[in-house]
Amino acid sequence: MIRKHPLATLLVIAGTLRLLAVVFAKGYMASDDHFVVIQVVADWLSGIPVWFRDATPIVRGVSYQYVIYVLMWLLKMIGITDPSVVMAINRLLHAMWSMTIIPMVYFGLRHFADQRAAWYGGLLASIHFLVPFFSVRNMIEVACQPLLFAGIILIEVELKRESKPRWMFLGGIFLGAAFMIRIQTAVCAMAVFFVLLAMRRWRELLWFSLGALTMLLIQGLIDYISWGMFLSSVFHTLSFQSRMIHAYVTNEWYTHILTILGILIPPFSLLLIPWTAATIKKLPVTFWAVVAFVVVHSVIPQKQERYLLPILPLLIFLLTAGWSMVKWRDRGFVRALWNWMWAVNLVLLPITTFNYSQKARVEPLVILSHAPNVNKIVVDATQKPVWLPTYYSKKPLSEFQYIFKEADYDTLSYKLSVLEQEQPHPYSHAIIFNDRDPEPQRKRLESILGTLTLEKHMRPSLADWILHRSNPNFNHSKESWLYSID
Repeated sequence: MIRKHPLATLLVIAGTLRLLAVVFAKGYMASDDHFVVIQVVADWLSGIPVWFRDATPIVRGVSYQYVIYVLMWLLKMIGITDPSVVMAINRLLHAMWSMTIIPMVYFGLRHFADQRAAWYGGLLASIHFLVPFFSVRNMIEVACQPLLFAGIILIEVELKRESKPRWMFLGGIFLGAAFMIRIQTAVCAMAVFFVLLAMRRWRELLWFSLGALTMLLIQGLIDYISWGMFLSSVFHTLSFQSRMIHAYVTNEWYTHILTILGILIPPFSLLLIPWTAATIKKLPVTFWAVVAFVVVHSVIPQKQERYLLPILPLLIFLLTAGWSMVKWRDRGFVRALWNWMWAVNLVLLPITTFNYSQKARVEPLVILSHAPNVNKIVVDATQKPVWLPTYYSKKPLSEFQYIFKEADYDTLSYKLSVLEQEQPHPYSHAIIFNDRDPEPQRKRLESILGTLTLEKHMRPSLADWILHRSNPNFNHSKESWLYSID
């Protein structure tokens, strides 16, 4: 089957892994893919105009959130409102969206390289250990991948054909759509513009620019409808980033380069450098788009690994295309490094594919969403300050009482005395976050609320456990304890 139907084989492999991720890779990875996507949309559906009631527009586009809103609204219309079911469907649709990258990588490599490169590139795009997990996340850095890849490769193909420059318009549309989801992908579009300019491909440059500007106009109209200001998301994002350029995670200029070499598995990943360099003449658009993206993100002090996700498929494409272009691609040491990479990747693949991310925060709320007689909930986060994804509980934020510091225990005691005048036992459950021993927190809560009975201990996922064991000072174990209040 592999030789007769290579693409079908790749799609089956990729689809199987993504389906496993749909079922097992629940939760969310970072705050952005829940609290500024799912929670915001859930509030919209509940009639709470999050963001739009603010005087200053949020520093991001809302195009992706609108897409998720339509999905959740349609599900609500047919009676599907259970958060666990909604998120399972959401993960499935995102997995299907990410699958579009596989045929694009495969046919792109067949066009520019050969059948072996197409198979290797398609396989790596299907089973790279990060791909199944991230394919089911609500991350704009991942959602923009198919659009960014389609735009770059379409332009690359049309440059070689020299047939109908109007296809460049569609390439501009794709890159503009990627920009609407993840504004930072504009770096790639700008690189394409300057490559076409340097090559003096005037007609292609014109059609590409028209396509990109069309999507920029649409983005501006969306911002105007949402905020009353044309292209507010762009202006406010640039303003915010310039003010916060040294905030969040800052690191050395070479951090992203080391990250790329790490996710492509060293020492095999070191071959990325000569192999990518080999593509500069045959794949100038892809090469310079990727280089520009990495350089710009390396110059900016603020660095997070997920910022590189938009170009991961392009990196895989360049890696395998470059391998097919060097004369020494079948040397013994190259085959050995390929085998090493596949072996390590297969070890890491199940760890990420089955990773229930943020389980300690999500699972207690899923349990409570199906439990009877759930009133207000106390969240003791004095040891590990966290905010909970309350959407999974089917309860509004007002039903949660957070404890972040010692003084908050006194606040809880006061609120309890007030609430008990109207309702007996206003608090029905408590959730404690701790890495080691929740007993001190449990006893402190019992002195206020009464007896706490353990319902379930949420242990860390395998990935969280490994990260905690490797660096316990930086990575906490992500555990929680759910109690009922008697």
